[in-house]
Amino acid sequence: MKTVLTIATITAILLTGCGSETKTQKYYEDHLDEAKSLVAECKTAQSMTEEETTNCGLAEQALFFHTGKKPIKGDEKDIKTW
Repeated sequence: MKTVLTIATITAILLTGCGSETKTQKYYEDHLDEAKSLVAECKTAQSMTEEETTNCGLAEQALFFHTGKKPIKGDEKDIKTW
């Protein structure tokens, strides 16, 4: 019985690590095609996990900064120039 419980516990721990991984904004900046594809998928998704939501946000940020868009009017005062 202890063996079965031990194997079940180890299997559960290993399966917890499976799935997609959260990527960085830098990753999406280096892979813009993937970022564009992901953002398009995110806009049509019915529901997302926390990890998927994070990846969608990071992909959107990477695309935003890549396009060089200016801040929304009114936010300029928050930007510091050195």
